[in-house]
Amino acid sequence: KSEKEVGVMSNSRAGALTVCPFFLSDSKQAITCEGLSAGSKTMLIFKNAQQRQEWQEKNCFLYHCTCPLKNLINEKYD
Repeated sequence: KSEKEVGVMSNSRAGALTVCPFFLSDSKQAITCEGLSAGSKTMLIFKNAQQRQEWQEKNCFLYHCTCPLKNLINEKYD
């Protein structure tokens, strides 16, 4: 089973605020999301924690966002 199937989520504050269904986890400078193919993951690595936080606030925390990765992953299910 994948991490998403067994309910493994980040235990960070940002992870708790995330509403994106493709989010898997986050760390100081990175976000890990579901990948573009079955069983894969995609990691976004940022220059610093502030940049990661800004990305999450504009994308991961919102139901309606313009995240390019979310749009690509959605195509997998269309």
